[in-house]
Amino acid sequence: MEFAELPALYFQVLAFVWGAIWGSFGNVMIYRLPRGLSVVHPPSACPSCHTQIRPWHNLPVISYLWLRGRCAYCRAPFSARYAVIEAICGALGVGVFMVFDAAGGWSPLVVAQAAGVFFFLWMLVVLAGIDWDTFILPDTLTIGGTVVFAIFAWITEFSTLTEILIGAIAGFLTFASVSFFYRVVRKREGLGLGDAKLLALIGAVLGPLALIPLVLAAAVQGLLMALIFLVFHLKREAPVPYKGISEADPEFDELFRGTPDSWMLTPMPFGPFLSLAAIEVFFTTELWKPLLIG
Repeated sequence: MEFAELPALYFQVLAFVWGAIWGSFGNVMIYRLPRGLSVVHPPSACPSCHTQIRPWHNLPVISYLWLRGRCAYCRAPFSARYAVIEAICGALGVGVFMVFDAAGGWSPLVVAQAAGVFFFLWMLVVLAGIDWDTFILPDTLTIGGTVVFAIFAWITEFSTLTEILIGAIAGFLTFASVSFFYRVVRKREGLGLGDAKLLALIGAVLGPLALIPLVLAAAVQGLLMALIFLVFHLKREAPVPYKGISEADPEFDELFRGTPDSWMLTPMPFGPFLSLAAIEVFFTTELWKPLLIG
């Protein structure tokens, strides 16, 4: 049997493993970048006993289930989020493979498009995790990502140059204007420019049309999460300061570490919902696009 004749399930399993491995690295970035640590050295270690995690104890998803979510040495519990992010990225790998496989014909250009889209979606997961923990969307990933993925979209013909530029500009201005007017009216931060830069990244890849259902879906899902926190009286931990960024913001402690006057003013990062909506919009393009363009 030739390689191309192998069953689709074989490639889907490979795609899941590929995605889960990158999800494991994404966990490293989410934890280390805000703390100013290198993402490549030293190797991963247990945060409780500081024992270096052996490679066979660091298999994405599998090791977490095998060890029942605990360190193999001191038995301290690990957050389930590590395995969840690995599984999400694995699922993204499968999803991207299926989207491009359905188009048929795996030419070098299509392979490049599929790889670029996967890393774009993977970056959104990383940004969502960082924003949820810190309320910060670092420029190195948002602005840098916009440049890198705009070049990718143009070179691989995933989007036209016009769509890339309009999408990035429209994405940024949409939230930058809202952030500006909120600050003018309420005299406090409401929607940070990090969200505007993230939307510029998303718009550069998915195009300006995608911003319409994307912003709507993000707003609805963000509101639902706020209602869940309200109804079940949930409280989130204080955000982790982002080294070199949070300290430079005189309003950080006031906005994110103080007690809000009303539940409506309880801070909730919007980046995770923008990222989630972007992933949803990408995989449902065939559903919403005909509605917008007739």
